[in-house]
Amino acid sequence: MVTPCEACQWWDTVIGRTEARVRTAPDRWERATAEEHRAQYVANRAEHVRRDHA
Repeated sequence: MVTPCEACQWWDTVIGRTEARVRTAPDRWERATAEEHRAQYVANRAEHVRRDHA
């Protein structure tokens, strides 16, 4: 059985919050910024999985 990784759960929470920021952004500038942050967080999570779960 695989136990949940706390870091993966943390990244999922951060990504979820950022996706909410993308959806509720009041203007194009804040939406673009949130989208950039989301892309970076997704890449960081993928790097974590590649390094720590390989």
